[in-house]
Amino acid sequence: MQKRLGIYEPAPERQSIAERKPQPVRQTPGWETYNAGRKAQAAAKAAAVLAQQKQHEAERRALAEQQQERRAEVLQGSWKGKGTLRNALQSVLAAEQAAESAAVVERHQGERRELAQQFRPWPSLEDWQRQQQHPEGAETPRRTLAVIKGDTAEPPTPRDIRSFKPEIHGEQVHYSRREEPRDVAAAFIDKGVRIAIQDLQRDSVLAALQLSAAKWDSFTVSGSAAYKALAVSLAAEHGFKISNPELQGAIVQARAERQAQAPGLKPSTKGREAPEGPTPPTGRRSGGHGR
Repeated sequence: MQKRLGIYEPAPERQSIAERKPQPVRQTPGWETYNAGRKAQAAAKAAAVLAQQKQHEAERRALAEQQQERRAEVLQGSWKGKGTLRNALQSVLAAEQAAESAAVVERHQGERRELAQQFRPWPSLEDWQRQQQHPEGAETPRRTLAVIKGDTAEPPTPRDIRSFKPEIHGEQVHYSRREEPRDVAAAFIDKGVRIAIQDLQRDSVLAALQLSAAKWDSFTVSGSAAYKALAVSLAAEHGFKISNPELQGAIVQARAERQAQAPGLKPSTKGREAPEGPTPPTGRRSGGHGR
């Protein structure tokens, strides 16, 4: 080695390395201003998101407590010999509370979208420089390229439990779409220990799962492969606690895919979002069956 490289000489004992601040690859004019603005927005967004999450969590807990108190008030007293009436009343109350939870979810989602619009992605350096040079053209509105027009003037309707109306039939509660006539078969039926789904359209299944989540902490689903696949998709989106062992892997995968498609998006848990919805109160039964 010494023949090839020469005699070894140790480094000086007090060798000093000059400290240097990180520098951009190119010494671009305005870089420090641009970077400072980007960091300031990131910090402001993080603070706003945290404050909003705390507010939403407080509202979910408050609603959960109100719903628990309401159930205790309505179902108090002796129901001896009136079990059928109690089950029907409990189903209708669960549907009402599921609708309240859906409204909270919808409002929180809208507030998160508003916050996202308030903190839009920071522009690239090139776009930022262009905006500094031509501020009047920085926010040019886009023109309309296409229009979809319906044949009625009805406002948009939420397609969830709020779109269905309950009707007591003996020991069962039938749920049908509000706009459909009374002679149309129910979309799903609450039979007490299970909910029978007779219409496998997405809005019907979503409403039935919302009712199940209001009745039970967790539940199993049974039916065709297509129905189970839809239930898995809705569980990933809304956070329903489906307890089928054979579906857990599919639910985890669906949630991961949803997260990858929209980073930062959390599923509604039966705290009705992992952003959203009230935290479920204790005392509910578990293990209901959807079909």
